[in-house]
Amino acid sequence: MQVPSDASDQAKEDLLGLRALELQSALRDIDPALGAAEDINKAGEQCYDLRRKAANPDEKAARRFSSAHHKVTVSNGKRINALLREGYCS
Repeated sequence: MQVPSDASDQAKEDLLGLRALELQSALRDIDPALGAAEDINKAGEQCYDLRRKAANPDEKAARRFSSAHHKVTVSNGKRINALLREGYCS
């Protein structure tokens, strides 16, 4: 979702907040343990790796989104990357 350049500061803030909520919800659809606020930052870091075509992006996503209490699978890492490529990493 692109924020129009002529939008007011409040409208831009509202749209970015909505975008973050949509991402959190989509991550929960992939894995119910995901979708915390810190996952938004992880998504931004993963987008950076996707843009620079880092090696093994699905494995990187699985490691990045895993925590000490929950391991994300490589197949879910692949789903996370597909989600990010489709609409978040723009």
